[in-house]
Amino acid sequence: MHELSVCRGILDAAHRALEEFPSPAQVVRVVVRIGRLTNVTRDSLEYYFDVLKLGTSFSDAALAIEEVPAGGLCNECGAEFETDDASLICPACGSNSVELNSGRELEMVGIEVVDEPSQ
Repeated sequence: MHELSVCRGILDAAHRALEEFPSPAQVVRVVVRIGRLTNVTRDSLEYYFDVLKLGTSFSDAALAIEEVPAGGLCNECGAEFETDDASLICPACGSNSVELNSGRELEMVGIEVVDEPSQ
């Protein structure tokens, strides 16, 4: 259920970014990057985005989600690897001395807009 507050944060950040846009524009897409280890469910995020955008300047916008795999670096053998879980065991040498270097991202990375036609 934390996807609801995540969507509020995304829309708040997108709205603040639009305040600096020089002319009225229609938002057509909001792009977010989400790491696999954030425990954010894609379907729930899309659902809440669709609910929260109603009646706002984002009402016609689509949500684009870029998923970031979890990745690590082994401190023992230096191997870089991707993983689908948080166990963080090096697949090359079996060491558990690894550093997580991706998979916890949760950020809005772009807003696609088109100029609204003059009336």
